[in-house]
Amino acid sequence: MTQAIACSVGNAEARKDVHRASLRLGVPTLDVSMPLHRPRGRAVWAGLVYDLDPWNNSSVEMVNRARHDFPTLPILLVIPPRKTAADLLRRCLGLPCLHGVVQGRKDAAEEIWRAMHVLLADAPATAVRQVVL
Repeated sequence: MTQAIACSVGNAEARKDVHRASLRLGVPTLDVSMPLHRPRGRAVWAGLVYDLDPWNNSSVEMVNRARHDFPTLPILLVIPPRKTAADLLRRCLGLPCLHGVVQGRKDAAEEIWRAMHVLLADAPATAVRQVVL
């Protein structure tokens, strides 16, 4: 079974950072649009990286829908440095197996890699906690 990271990030530089990070982690990245759908064939999503576009209430609904449709899917929110996105990030942070970083900062590429690494490493434990609880 093939695993891939689903990437829905509009900013070209941030999207490149996501692709580079996933290469370092040995997991391919596929660019997708939201809402997230099941991949074709025998592939499974290893994680979702999303920038909360269009930065309004529907963004939170899309994160909630992804969590509902893929309960154990690690989600990394790579948000732009804007107030509306930060407010939306705060509304999403209560969900399990979800992390967030701000794109466009000097060390954003390294932060994205670290966050993806931690998120993918924690995913099995999060799945077990969800089943047990």
